[in-house]
Amino acid sequence: MEFSNFQNWLEREKRFQKKSARDVISRLKRSFSYVNFSQDLEEEDFLFQLQKKEEFKRFSSSVKSQLKRAVSLYWDFLKSS
Repeated sequence: MEFSNFQNWLEREKRFQKKSARDVISRLKRSFSYVNFSQDLEEEDFLFQLQKKEEFKRFSSSVKSQLKRAVSLYWDFLKSS
């Protein structure tokens, strides 16, 4: 999966620094490793499935928040495209 357009969008529309945008992409990829991404899934359904995973449950609240934020930003990007 290619994320360069997403990175550009984060930098342009959300005014993220390059490093911060790459961090978001890294967290998004991590989320995708737990739940298979499908554009047919709604954001809420993806997050629900993610939160049911045992691996996710073991993360600190900070990490959980970062992963969920990355997912939300990606769905915002998809809606804007």
